[in-house]
Amino acid sequence: MDKQQSPPPRRRRRPMLSCWECRRRKIKCDRNDPCAHCIRHETQCVFTAHTGTVATDSDVSRTRPGPKSASRPGVSIASGSNSAVATRPSSDAGRGGSAIPTAPPPRGPSSLPSIAGPNHPFNILNPSQDVSAPSTQVLQPSSRGPSLSTNTSPSASSAVIHTLLERIKTLEDSYSSLSSRHGDSIESRVSSIGEPRDLRPAWEDTVARHANAARRPAGLAGNWQDIVRRKSTKLGRSHRMGDAPDFAAIIECYSVMMGLTSKDDFSHIPEIKDLLAEGGGLLVESKQIAQRLKLGQPSKPPHTLSVVPPSPKLGQYLVRPTRERADVMAKLYFESFESAYRILHAPTFWANYEKYWQAPEAASNAVYLQILLVVAIGSSIYDHGDCNAVLDNIEMSRPCIFAAENWLADPFEKDRLEIAGLQVYCLCNMARQIYNVGGDLIWTSMGPLLYRALQVGLHREPGRLPGVSMFQAEIRRRLWATILDMVVQASLDALMPPMMSLDEFDVEPPANINDEEMDEDTTIIVPHPRTTFTSTSAQLALLETLPLRFGIVQYLFGMQSEQSYPSVLSLSSRLASALSMCNSLGNLGPQSQDQSHDNNMGTTNTTMAFRSITPFQRNLLDYLVRRFMTPLHMFFATQSHSNPVFHYSLTVSLDAALALVSPATPTTTTISTPAHNNEETNHFDRLLSTAGGLFREGFRTALTTISLALLVHAKTQQVSGTLHRAPQHRESLKAAVRDLVALAERRVRNGDTNIRAYMFLNMVLAQVEAMEAGARAGDGAFEMALVSGAVKSLRFCRDVIKTRAETRAPVDWEEMDFDADGMASFLPGDMDADAFGLDWDWESLLTTMDMAEG
Repeated sequence: MDKQQSPPPRRRRRPMLSCWECRRRKIKCDRNDPCAHCIRHETQCVFTAHTGTVATDSDVSRTRPGPKSASRPGVSIASGSNSAVATRPSSDAGRGGSAIPTAPPPRGPSSLPSIAGPNHPFNILNPSQDVSAPSTQVLQPSSRGPSLSTNTSPSASSAVIHTLLERIKTLEDSYSSLSSRHGDSIESRVSSIGEPRDLRPAWEDTVARHANAARRPAGLAGNWQDIVRRKSTKLGRSHRMGDAPDFAAIIECYSVMMGLTSKDDFSHIPEIKDLLAEGGGLLVESKQIAQRLKLGQPSKPPHTLSVVPPSPKLGQYLVRPTRERADVMAKLYFESFESAYRILHAPTFWANYEKYWQAPEAASNAVYLQILLVVAIGSSIYDHGDCNAVLDNIEMSRPCIFAAENWLADPFEKDRLEIAGLQVYCLCNMARQIYNVGGDLIWTSMGPLLYRALQVGLHREPGRLPGVSMFQAEIRRRLWATILDMVVQASLDALMPPMMSLDEFDVEPPANINDEEMDEDTTIIVPHPRTTFTSTSAQLALLETLPLRFGIVQYLFGMQSEQSYPSVLSLSSRLASALSMCNSLGNLGPQSQDQSHDNNMGTTNTTMAFRSITPFQRNLLDYLVRRFMTPLHMFFATQSHSNPVFHYSLTVSLDAALALVSPATPTTTTISTPAHNNEETNHFDRLLSTAGGLFREGFRTALTTISLALLVHAKTQQVSGTLHRAPQHRESLKAAVRDLVALAERRVRNGDTNIRAYMFLNMVLAQVEAMEAGARAGDGAFEMALVSGAVKSLRFCRDVIKTRAETRAPVDWEEMDFDADGMASFLPGDMDADAFGLDWDWESLLTTMDMAEG
């Protein structure tokens, strides 16, 4: 075309980033597809192209800035030969650059095979076009000048086409080499990688959304900018509670309080607006009080105590517990946690324990730390009386964790790579989760523990290693089984695949014997039959379920895993059988002869030869296995309201969630006194009301699952007209939510600064009660009930943590007098996940929203 005939250059219009409905209503659009406002008003969410025409998802492929865009600078994503192309410039291209017309080359016999349809985001060049087809605008990397759309000469267009042909030839050569080496097609690789959510058309129904999500990588729930800004790291298929439409009203109310959306979008009633403003102020005030509490509880001891020297004994840096207190707490530990996680050999520990109290200065650092950590872990389930005593115990126990972490962090001491060092590491990781000292970050500590275990050869069968005694071989098998279970538990909480596969070790299971039946001089070990309960039976039952739980974690969070409902049902059935097997431990008979003995501890019974499983051991074993059930079904459970096919997943998730927060009561098969049984049950209740890590994660999963089940059931009855005719099941679910409210209150009183769980549960109850009263969304009464429940909860939690901040004065580090005899009243601080901005709050529920840093 001649220059005289070419039209004058047209100025580039600003890209239309908001959807058509939000532009028409002149409100802020969150730019999701569909956006939150269109979902709330049940309108079609469409985006307009630069030509001014309305372009729906079927004829427009949208790109976003950031790494999730499938195209690179200089290449557009075309949806068809005649369709408009809506491109959103990158951070650089949006400031300037020119559009160069070009056209895709014709496909030849050796061209790259078609990945998907013409709208597929990875289909960079439309194969239906040829060289003579009308050109498509392509964004080039920006210059810092104004961005104009210009036309180029035929020679420039030919040069661009030649460049693109060269790039395609390079891609074809790479594809051929990959196919020859690996034998799988590029289609399978792309389908396994998945496609970003915002580049796909909107899901038409639940089944279609599930089919597409099965090909999407775990954790790609929102755009990348949202993920980077979000505090929480909870990304994955099992944490899609934000996708459940039943939480939409609660999420919107919370977002208004946080200032993320306008109050006018929620309600125009002045009273509701005033309550929303008060709720936002309470959230800010509560956050400030929590930060002041953390200022009084720093994440590390002061500099003079932060580094433990390698040569002096650790005793001069820590407060040594009294003998009476240590006896009780250590006994509690061996009767509870040591059942499932076999870390220590009881007779060896008690022998070292007695030597320590006779000559504390002669004990090694590893033995001293083992005693301190055992006492700290055992004290977590002791009945301290009131909340202030519980808080005192937490502050007294955390120095032991800091000291162990500092000792383990010394890279120049080889005793950390011995069995005793690995035992300290396992105890430290357990204590960190119980006392919430970075409990949400425990997965990052499991890597070094696993690598140290591999370096000392715990992954090799000790019977094939030279110079390993029978006693040491059994200790190594037990410790390796414990480390593997800690790894899979941490992987589930971190939404990460396991750190190693099951075919990378050849260690046999431990023998079914009691600790008292072996020592350093043992040359032959004769295990008891599996029908006999011993101090190793719980670990063996847990170890039998390990391959299944490894498979579930790999299935949920593996990058190449495909998710399908039949696979979920198969894994769920196998997990139910495993739970039945674990529950059968209560029917095992005791040994034919009592193996208990005295360890020179006077009247203190330190035996590990239990006559039968205790209630705490049963609850702990069930908890460590059952908690895998809810994440397995969670994705499908959130779809049960719109697709009845997935209602079974909601039922199974509900049963598992109720079991997680409802410890089993003593049964007739337990051979001990009723008072002792009740105390054992209370031990696990205390653990749930204070512990972090995997126990806090189980509480979080239970409250979201039970709340979802209640809302789904109430809405179903409201639609069917049976809301006031069949209240039995709904009332039982409401009672379960009220129990969770009481548990959340105990957690806040016992030191937890996360008040959102308590607020969320009360909002769920308020929403259901409003529905029972006949209120519906949008009539004012519904919104008033929801906001009133939230504000009332925030007032209560604010008063609780404010009282704690006023009565528990922070430690003045400048005036502390540290001497060589101990730390006196030194109470070091809190190293929980809030200090790192990773505390669980509603970001794990709001996977589709922008969450500002709190």
